[in-house]
Amino acid sequence: MEKNQRQQGLRQVYTFTTTADISIGFKFSKVNRFSRFFGTYTDGTNWYGLIPATSVAIPGQIGFFIFQDVTSTATDQIRFTLGAGAPPLTSGTIVLEWLSQA
Repeated sequence: MEKNQRQQGLRQVYTFTTTADISIGFKFSKVNRFSRFFGTYTDGTNWYGLIPATSVAIPGQIGFFIFQDVTSTATDQIRFTLGAGAPPLTSGTIVLEWLSQA
């Protein structure tokens, strides 16, 4: 990519009710780079932030990261990390934003 060249930015929003893996519908290799990703969840009463980009469980927190699934030729996954003592998850949302390949 040339210096100062514009690129298209894309966004997908995922809703969930469990911490099971979420198929993102594309391969990470098709992404030039992620510009941001973030998320929130509720225990049914309070709202909490999800810790992005961590594959290490943090006590009292729920985190997530993009797992490159080498067994699939079609999609990678959002995978959760559950720290001991984290509030229970009832539902949540994750937003991924990335730059398309030039």
